[in-house]
Amino acid sequence: MRAITKLLLPLLLLMPMGLMAQELKGADADTTIMIMVEEQPEYPGGMKGMSKDVFGNLKYPNKAKEEGRQGKVIVEFVVEKDGSISHVKAIQDEVGYGAGEEVVRVVKNMKPFTPGKVGGKTVRTKYRLPVNFELYEDPPAKSTKKHRRNR
Repeated sequence: MRAITKLLLPLLLLMPMGLMAQELKGADADTTIMIMVEEQPEYPGGMKGMSKDVFGNLKYPNKAKEEGRQGKVIVEFVVEKDGSISHVKAIQDEVGYGAGEEVVRVVKNMKPFTPGKVGGKTVRTKYRLPVNFELYEDPPAKSTKKHRRNR
């Protein structure tokens, strides 16, 4: 079986420009984490770049493969004002056998984002990333031999 992981594109809600940003209050402005912002954090190369980096580094846990386990892992993290990633944790793991820990490992090693903004100022932003783990049967191998015609 071939293991495939898919990055579910985070759904972006189209919001009117005047909508207020939502935030999780910290002790001061430097610790506040925004959950809705005017400008979303962006990964280098956009979602295509993120998919490439995540799938290029993610390993389907062997035990999960052997047991035929599939499902979704959702990881939550904070994109800091400088674009770095912090507070990474798996908040849902339908696969088990280390799949959540594997996604956390990959996210911790991702490139810095362009940070989110509110009112033109960079802010700390909460980000959720869903990753699907799916198993597929390998298609039969095609013969590479060339057939000769009898003449």
